[in-house]
Amino acid sequence: MLIYVFIPLILLVFKKLKFIFIPKNTLNLPGGVIQELETPQQALIREVKEETNFDIKVGKVFGIYPWKDKISGINFCYEAKIIGGKLKSSSEGKAIWLDPRQNMQKFTNQTKKKIIKDYLRIR
Repeated sequence: MLIYVFIPLILLVFKKLKFIFIPKNTLNLPGGVIQELETPQQALIREVKEETNFDIKVGKVFGIYPWKDKISGINFCYEAKIIGGKLKSSSEGKAIWLDPRQNMQKFTNQTKKKIIKDYLRIR
């Protein structure tokens, strides 16, 4: 079985809980596939830079979430802090800050809903 690894990210900024999302058909967390010879942390740094233009410092893993749709994968979820850069749009879409507690109904992906709910519960 081929497993794709996606690395969603949650950012804590100024001690206020806000998440960065990239709206497509639904709200998506920044992330992507780990490239050959790349660590999950390196992939996270690269993907966030590509999708948001932020430079980040990767923090601790707060959860690992398997999922299955047309393909199977694993979401490695990290905390991260922004250390530089300015928010910009990318080919992935326009990144935006949202409070997920007020926007949970916009998520159609059950795994991402669980990731966010779990994170809010532990914070």
